[in-house]
Amino acid sequence: MLRKVLKVLGILAAVVIVLVAAAAILLNTEAVQNRLMQSFVSSLKEQLQTDVRVGHVSIRLLSGTVVFRDVELDDRQGRRMLGVGRLALGLDMKALRRREVVVTKAEFSGICATLCQPASPTDSATNFQFLLDAFKKSKASESQPPAEKASSPMAFHIATLDIGLDSLHFTTDNGQPRRNIARPHRGAFEVGHLDLLASMKVRLEHITAEGARLRLTECSILDRGSGLQLDSLCLHGDICKDSLSLHNVDISLPHSHISLPNVLLLLPDKAKDRTISYHAPHLSVTTQLRDISQPFAPVLKDFTTQLQVQCSLDGDADGMQFSDVQVSTTDQRLSIQAQGNITHLRDKLQRQVHFDVSSMTAQSGIPERIINHFPVKKHMMKQLHALGRIDYKGYFDVFYKRQTFVGRLGTQAGAVNMNFTVDGLNKYVFGNVRTTALQLGKVFDMSDIGPIACRANFRFDISKPRTARMRRHKGGKLPIGNVNADITEASYKFATVRNIEATIVSDGAEAQGTISNKGRRIDLSCDFSFTNTDNMRKLKVKPHLNFHRKRKKNS
Repeated sequence: MLRKVLKVLGILAAVVIVLVAAAAILLNTEAVQNRLMQSFVSSLKEQLQTDVRVGHVSIRLLSGTVVFRDVELDDRQGRRMLGVGRLALGLDMKALRRREVVVTKAEFSGICATLCQPASPTDSATNFQFLLDAFKKSKASESQPPAEKASSPMAFHIATLDIGLDSLHFTTDNGQPRRNIARPHRGAFEVGHLDLLASMKVRLEHITAEGARLRLTECSILDRGSGLQLDSLCLHGDICKDSLSLHNVDISLPHSHISLPNVLLLLPDKAKDRTISYHAPHLSVTTQLRDISQPFAPVLKDFTTQLQVQCSLDGDADGMQFSDVQVSTTDQRLSIQAQGNITHLRDKLQRQVHFDVSSMTAQSGIPERIINHFPVKKHMMKQLHALGRIDYKGYFDVFYKRQTFVGRLGTQAGAVNMNFTVDGLNKYVFGNVRTTALQLGKVFDMSDIGPIACRANFRFDISKPRTARMRRHKGGKLPIGNVNADITEASYKFATVRNIEATIVSDGAEAQGTISNKGRRIDLSCDFSFTNTDNMRKLKVKPHLNFHRKRKKNS
């Protein structure tokens, strides 16, 4: 009897082993796996309410791994929104029996995504919003009784994820032509025309309805459309329902490095009429500005001097505030302390940048080095060098195609109060300067001229087409414009003169001027001209005397 019982048990065990082996074999066959894939895809289509296509699936039961190839997802308009060459998922096999898909690991490769912006401001969402909404836990499903939940479609949950993206291609197209077409001076970066290549490694953990923890350990991004390149981006983050707290943000560009120990972002909320806002108490940057030349400012393409920047940053969708701003070169020959803000960020015509500069010091040679980074005509560089060390205190404003600078400029040749505007719309620089004791002779290498006290108004043409026409006609190396000055006191050799009027007009090839001093019986005046500011010793002077009757006291 015992032998019969053992024999029966042995046969049953063998049958069970054979059945399990057969099930394992069947589940690992392509036909069975494709049927399971079709069931999964149908459930996903029902969840997303759009078309989903999967070319091939491979299931490994022992490891709980599912590998999908050639996955495509359409948006609600029937356009292909997402394509994935390979998607490997780690699944909780026990949860599958409860009709739950719990993803424990994900690896992506060969990703191509297309984001379509709203066709008009009245459109409510982009073409990917439905994907975000589909995985939100609705209040209706939470209020369903258990019996009703049992018959609901398959639920999707995400546990801790290790996501590796080795070839992400992300593009956007707003249907408009690029703004920098035939405008080489304009930066090429546009949110509506992105062509991104990226790779990254992301770890998501503690994922709940209230939030998650994020670890971005590797990330590199290249925008082929604008040339913007991020060699490395690493950060830690805590995602909450209405905020995002980032830590140890580290960004590297080819010649720049950005560090933010802590950043707090309050996410937008339409119900509360709240836009995005952020606070970064400490921002540290080491940069060569040429890194942002192609995407944002082509004029910076040769800016290789390394700058160090530190500040505190706050802002929202409409503006930014900078406090405790410190800018310096690595050799400390240039140092700036300031604070400022940017308003009307979303309206370029109303946008304003304002900075108060509490102090700026530029050692001799630094201004010339900075200017030489820009591809512009270099005028009066010798006179700039003669000013020596420069100190500045004041403020500046940047408006739409217009910049204004106001403040006191201290130099080794004397101090100057200045107020001037760069009119980018009409292409002029104009303003006024005032000084009480400027060593004009030292600046222009004319030792016979001593200190001068005066107030002067000036206006110079900075239009490239206009100046080019003048250069072709007359040649020359001078600025094109005019200066009108009231000199209250000046010295020449051993003489001191007062109340002088001076006018200078330059056509680019030659500057002609007049100096006049009106006395009670004699008017002294002289005409002068020069063609090169670097050699003022060759100044041509023609004096004049004008005798007249004694002027009345009230004249």
